[in-house]
Amino acid sequence: LGHGDKQDVDAPKRIEAFSKAAVCVADISAGGYHSGAVSRDGQLFMCGYNGYGQCGLDPSAHKEVLVPTAVTILDQTLVPLRVECGGAHTLVLTRSG
Repeated sequence: LGHGDKQDVDAPKRIEAFSKAAVCVADISAGGYHSGAVSRDGQLFMCGYNGYGQCGLDPSAHKEVLVPTAVTILDQTLVPLRVECGGAHTLVLTRSG
């Protein structure tokens, strides 16, 4: 997930989108078919299957997210600290709890 295609990868591989944008990942989680990452500066990025909106994006417009995509948090005072992905859900812990 996150490499821009649907190819299986047998070993860990650097996500080029993060390298190109100089994103420093502080936390990462893999779910059933989606993944999430929180950058050191508090940005939330999601990629993978989004059929239920588990990537935080409108599933009618973004059913599959092939590269890490920044998710806008509606309450700008909430800064992501950790992310946990499950089978079809995502939980984000913010700095304020």
